[in-house]
Amino acid sequence: MKKILALVLVVTLSLSVTGCKKKDTSPAAQFDPYANPVQIWMSGNEEEKKFLQAMGREMVAAEQLQGLQFRVVNFPDEASLHENIANKMAEGKGPDIVYTTGDWIANNIGKLKPIVNDETFKPNDYRRTFVRAANETLIHDEKIYGIPLAVDSLGVYYNTEHTLDRLPDRNTPGKHWLQFQEDVAKLTKTDNSFERFKVAGVSIGRSDNMHYAFDILENIMIQQDVNFVSPDQSSLEFHTTTGISERGGQLNLGVDSVNYYTSYADPRFKHNSWGEFMAQNAGSYKNFETFAAGRLSMVFGYARDWETIEDAIEERESRSLFHVDEDNVRVHYFPQNSGLNAQLQARKLIGKVHALAVSKDTTYKTVTWRYLKFVAGKENLQTFHDETNLPPSRVDLIGAQQQDPRKQVFATQAKFAKSNILPISKKELAAAFEQMIQDLNDGKGSAGQLLQEIGNRFNLKLREKQRIEREIKRKTPEEQAAGGQRPEGAQ
Repeated sequence: MKKILALVLVVTLSLSVTGCKKKDTSPAAQFDPYANPVQIWMSGNEEEKKFLQAMGREMVAAEQLQGLQFRVVNFPDEASLHENIANKMAEGKGPDIVYTTGDWIANNIGKLKPIVNDETFKPNDYRRTFVRAANETLIHDEKIYGIPLAVDSLGVYYNTEHTLDRLPDRNTPGKHWLQFQEDVAKLTKTDNSFERFKVAGVSIGRSDNMHYAFDILENIMIQQDVNFVSPDQSSLEFHTTTGISERGGQLNLGVDSVNYYTSYADPRFKHNSWGEFMAQNAGSYKNFETFAAGRLSMVFGYARDWETIEDAIEERESRSLFHVDEDNVRVHYFPQNSGLNAQLQARKLIGKVHALAVSKDTTYKTVTWRYLKFVAGKENLQTFHDETNLPPSRVDLIGAQQQDPRKQVFATQAKFAKSNILPISKKELAAAFEQMIQDLNDGKGSAGQLLQEIGNRFNLKLREKQRIEREIKRKTPEEQAAGGQRPEGAQ
């Protein structure tokens, strides 16, 4: 019996030793520089996701980084992306790279890792490479916080069948607001129907049944020289800015802009063209559905809304409903001021920046920025524009884009568009503005009163945000790491 036990013990020890030999526990064997994939978090369409994945594979091959992998996580919308970033970074489990809006990046630089002291990537070279809106959004204190992939802006999509018939002197929408509103009056056809319009000239003036109400109004206010925020970023001023209006007279420019916007949905005005019932049963397409149905002559949209309009047309076609011919859809520049404030060299338009940024908590301190610089190459960004149809961020790509009729307007606007970065959540501000517009449509209050209330409310939010930031700055690095997260900025 003792011999049997001894034999079992020997065999057991032998197997144990053998197992240990198969498992190399030396420090060299345990070190894996690419143990986990580089995580890129985003909220976008499938073409953008595929591009970011392809760039990862191409960089690995080009720089011979065997073993490195990139994983792209696509969230359903920007709100869920930003919420997950905030929650997961607090747990130390956030992304390595973020693909999101320039507004969010500019207001969350405390969460990001800039590129500094890189002789191949200096701020002045960056400014010469990319368009103005990208520079204003992504460079802070001479530090570069991201790479712009595209700069989109609002244009005017129009139905050529309507403009050829009713605007025979030009066949295109007017370039200036005074001319534009005259066009709207000519394009609009009223009737005795429940909607009151047989054909609407343009969808503007409301916020409940159309896309981009805040974006349109924000652009009008910028063109009117409304100061959204003071030069030192300490207070909001969109409700107090005074000056000479585009329509004449010294007055509150923010209030004047709001009143002008809502006038397109006010029966008292000749250019009234949009009503409460003009996009009924349109689903998520809203006013794009009305445009696809041939009952709307012009609609404001971004470059990627070519696809939205085409989808709305195809959806109507699938149901055997009347629809406009895709060949009759064109796009024109966003209207500019034409009166007292107009300057030929000072076209004003807000550019929405789509950009990549690096998380400050990434474990890949160098690989991440190498990836961003790789994506920023001219040929790579050309591929991005070809696959997504988003306007260029690189100055040297604008010329080629301007040769394409579908891209020409948006490419040109990308060059002179500017940013409007606010020290508060633009998403929250947009919701407040859109509620104000709806209240004005329903006859509740005045533009002056409601705009003042929004300004007061958001100035309180801004002061509270600044108070929290001051407290965080007074904390030690250890206290900050333990829970002193930078407050959320614009979404």
